[in-house]
Order: sequence, then structure tokens, then C-alpha cells
Amino acid sequence: KKIRTRLLIPETSFGKAIKREDKEDLRETRFLQPSIYDPKETIAIWNNKIAYTTWDKDLETVVIENDTLIEMMRMVFETCWKIAKK
Repeated sequence: KKIRTRLLIPETSFGKAIKREDKEDLRETRFLQPSIYDPKETIAIWNNKIAYTTWDKDLETVVIENDTLIEMMRMVFETCWKIAKK
């Protein structure tokens, strides 16, 4: 469907490898310092949903539909996006 995405990740060698595939994956990646942002889970926001996924021994995802929570998480993402390194 040619949906473009934005990704915030720690600035590591693995993160830089991910960024090299941005064009083919229709994605823009930006980096935050690992000392302030090194998550052990992912957060995905789309439409009126937010999903939290843990990548430990038991892969688990929680999907929430709550407009107030989603709006707050969008504000957090946009704030981080503005300070992130290209």
C-alpha cells in the first residue's frame, strides 16, 4: 500500500544498518543516543491504535484504542523526532 513510516532507534551499528534500508522500506529513520533511549520493546502508533510489543522470551503485544493516550504518545514521538539526529 506504499505506507511511509518513521522510526526512532538508538544510534548503534545495528541502527545504522537499519537506516541503510530506509528507501526500499519506505521509511525515515532518526537516531537518539542509547544513553537516553534504548528500549526493550516497540511502540507502534497508527490511526486510533497504539501497540506495545515486548521482545523478551515471550513475545507479547498489547493493543490499546484510546484517543487520549494515543494523542499523548504522538506528542512524545514528535518531540523526540524533532531532537533526533538524521
